[in-house]
Amino acid sequence: MEYVSALKYMRPRSPDWRPVVMSASIHKPETIENVSKMLDKFWDTAVKTGLLMERRNEQLTKWMWTHVQDEIMAVFRRHPQVLRKAPLLESDVTNGKITPGWAAETLLRVFFGL
Repeated sequence: MEYVSALKYMRPRSPDWRPVVMSASIHKPETIENVSKMLDKFWDTAVKTGLLMERRNEQLTKWMWTHVQDEIMAVFRRHPQVLRKAPLLESDVTNGKITPGWAAETLLRVFFGL
């Protein structure tokens, strides 16, 4: 199987679990049962080693920061002077008059009153 060969080149995400390549078909119920057993084994390993909790905590932290970014952007985009200046800067960026970085810095200066 080509997938097995490809997995040799991938670094495992956890020292406690190596991905398993299996083929399965709904037409062969025993293959589905084998996949189910493998998933149960992974789950047990992930719980016992703390991997599951570690991944969940990473996910929760990522969601927290994503929420912060979304809220900051919402406040930023509603700022009256940003609303006024942004369309002009967008036009200048798309017309090649200024760089996206320059436009972003300009909007930040407007937002912070600098």
